Amino acid sequence: MNQDKKVTYKLGLAVLDIQTNKMESLALYDDEVARVFGCLPLPYLENLQQDKWLSKKIEELLVGLYCSALVSKADKKNVRKAKKVQFLYTDQLAIVDLIKATTDDITFDASVL
Repeated sequence: MNQDKKVTYKLGLAVLDIQTNKMESLALYDDEVARVFGCLPLPYLENLQQDKWLSKKIEELLVGLYCSALVSKADKKNVRKAKKVQFLYTDQLAIVDLIKATTDDITFDASVL
């Protein structure tokens, strides 16, 4: 990988605000995504090269998770930037490590969360 290029994260989420019962677009950047994924962008890209389905597996694990978020005001595209995200029951998901450590496919019913 070319060392003079900067690699950053941006993770777009569709979330349900349970207080207003409205769907919102939420964007997580760099440090917050690294906390969720459990790795910095370059190691994530290396893991992605080893497992082409990694991003899909991450998506499947994130669906249905409860979280609280400190967010900014919506921008022109009505997207809010998450300043801090806290997932229920954990400070750090480290979702990439979870996927790498799991040999079987992870499936669950989001309604039980």
